[in-house]
Amino acid sequence: MFVSLLSTFANLSPACPARYSMYAESCGRFCYRYESSACRTWDNARTVCQQEGGDLLAPSVCNYEFLRMRARQNEGICQTNFWLGARRPAGGNNMVTVLGEAIPNNANFWAGGQPDNADNVEQCMEMRKDFNSYLANDRSCAQSQGFICQIRI
Repeated sequence: MFVSLLSTFANLSPACPARYSMYAESCGRFCYRYESSACRTWDNARTVCQQEGGDLLAPSVCNYEFLRMRARQNEGICQTNFWLGARRPAGGNNMVTVLGEAIPNNANFWAGGQPDNADNVEQCMEMRKDFNSYLANDRSCAQSQGFICQIRI
């Protein structure tokens, strides 16, 4: 009876697709994967994630330190920067995640002096290795680099 109950519970627990890992902390649960071997622009990276049933990973104050730690383990040929699921809307000042949540410009994961929207073309959010080990930066969405996908469960 007990073994049967455990088997039933295990079947109810969602599993991540191949190449994805589980994140289950106080921030919630989701599946994620780092892509560092196929460089993409922000829009193309988002399309890849959506074709896999997810989206670019929406950063938050709660999950960012975990993401930084994992980024160090997933460096590849696409430089060492990763697109995140946040973009500055036209005419906007703050980034907004793909989930529609505003990211304050004073969030603790931004690199010093960021976001700065240099030359008025930095509309997308990245984790940048050379900014103090994967702190956040705003960057032109046309750059090709690695990215992080997320599937919400």
